[in-house]
Amino acid sequence: MEHLPEFIANNLFLFIAFIIVLMLTIRAEFIHQISKTSEMSPMQATRFMNNENAVVIDVSDAADFEKGHINNAINVPFKDLANKVPDLQKYSGKAVLTYCKSGQQSVRACKILKKSNFSNVHTISGGLRNWMESNLPIIK
Repeated sequence: MEHLPEFIANNLFLFIAFIIVLMLTIRAEFIHQISKTSEMSPMQATRFMNNENAVVIDVSDAADFEKGHINNAINVPFKDLANKVPDLQKYSGKAVLTYCKSGQQSVRACKILKKSNFSNVHTISGGLRNWMESNLPIIK
């Protein structure tokens, strides 16, 4: 420890770079924790839908929705979600489960819904693909 000031003085550029990387890492982790979306496995999602009487929202486009979707799912394409939030406000006090084909858009949809005062919003990790790989039923 007694050589630390000397080391810092001799390697000032590296020390400053280390501090910057450390701060950026802490900031990124903090943002990740704040905006973290609750993801559920398909089995957890099934229990959640049954126990919480969750509203299921498919954020895939209409063509993908017609190819197959979870029973009783409401189709609100992701590109239209921001405009449809006022129509979805009737579900803001209920449990909401979002999904899409792969799970990428549904994570972003959760963030939009959370910003619109939906408190109990979750998504299916891996989306409909993971749902089907788990041999769970879909409606065509």
